Amino acid sequence: MIFYDSEVIMSIVEGRGKAKGEVGLAYLDLKSPILQLSQFVDNYSFDSIKTKCNVCMPVEIIFPNSLSENSVMMSNLIEKFPDIDFRPFERKFFNEQKGLEFIKFLSYDDYQLIDLQLENKYYCLAACSALFNYISNYKQIRYAQKSIKIIYQSSLRTLIIDPTSAKILELIINLSDPKSSDTLFGTINRTKTKSGYMLLRTSILQVGLSIFTMIKNKNFSNDCIQFHHFNFSKWQSEQPSTDLDLITKRFNMIDAILSSIENFNSFENLLMNYSSVDLDQLLVNLVQLPSYSGTRFLRLAEKKIDYIIQMKHAVSLVDQLRSTLENCEPNLFANYIEMLKDKDFDAIKDMIDEVINSNTKCIKGGGGANMKLEKCFAIKDRYNPLLDLARSIYSETIDDIIALVQTYGN
Repeated sequence: MIFYDSEVIMSIVEGRGKAKGEVGLAYLDLKSPILQLSQFVDNYSFDSIKTKCNVCMPVEIIFPNSLSENSVMMSNLIEKFPDIDFRPFERKFFNEQKGLEFIKFLSYDDYQLIDLQLENKYYCLAACSALFNYISNYKQIRYAQKSIKIIYQSSLRTLIIDPTSAKILELIINLSDPKSSDTLFGTINRTKTKSGYMLLRTSILQVGLSIFTMIKNKNFSNDCIQFHHFNFSKWQSEQPSTDLDLITKRFNMIDAILSSIENFNSFENLLMNYSSVDLDQLLVNLVQLPSYSGTRFLRLAEKKIDYIIQMKHAVSLVDQLRSTLENCEPNLFANYIEMLKDKDFDAIKDMIDEVINSNTKCIKGGGGANMKLEKCFAIKDRYNPLLDLARSIYSETIDDIIALVQTYGN
């Protein structure tokens, strides 16, 4: 079972004057290359922003220093979330134009599409500007160009559960024992990856309204009692063509995986293999620009080898994943199969194989003696004469130590 501690930093700005009550926010998990933006009109008790904080679990929240901690919004948040570190930040960094520049520079998606979504979203753009200025100046973290996925989250067609209700219902945390898994989330959490963990948690706390359309449907409610006899295709034909189509397609995908024990076992084994690498964290490590020097740079060089070994492991599973999807139901998984046929995967694999030994393995944990040995001999012989010499001396020293231990033992 996967457990995940996020490192989310959130930036909040509230409208002033006639825009009082309008809230813009931007947040980024330092372990994941995904920036999420949102802007909405909140009520007098700020339930929406409280729910957002409860869903994304920020460790730090920055806000304009012109917005007093005694303001209604900030006092509400500080009282509700005592474990979050609230930091005032200079008002000049909350700049809409700078926020747009950050998005244009960092987004790897089509900027024109994102620009349309963010039109007239002054407050979330201002929050975005402050967020990246804070991360750059105080965390010493910078990102490469076109390296961040940017998502604008609308509050439409979403049911939010306020933190108090979520706490009383024990959706995520057990009231008697916070470490206990006797909660709704703990009961159904069988995720194998960290992204799956976060998606499940978010889906419990922030439910799409389409699921309630499904429950209201008489046929759906009755047939759910006898799940195996439920005709999703027939039920779908009775519904409007909305995001329910996506839900039905996902049901069909799950059905295709569960239809064969071989398919199910293949997927489970693949997920177990992928669980040895945190893909989001790996991508973040690859796109963050280093600012180290001296001995810290040497540590970074060792970490870079670790990242390459992890990437080698992840890319090596692509062909196996594609074959598994093709064996299930090619038509259902056509889009994913096409993405996995991307030639860039082969290009990455070839680049890694030029430098890294083919028998190098990714060992879960990464800090043990075995993994250190893997990193030491990961780079191929004759790639760097000085490295070959250092490894030769290292091997001879280890052999001498072993021989000495045996001598003392005798």
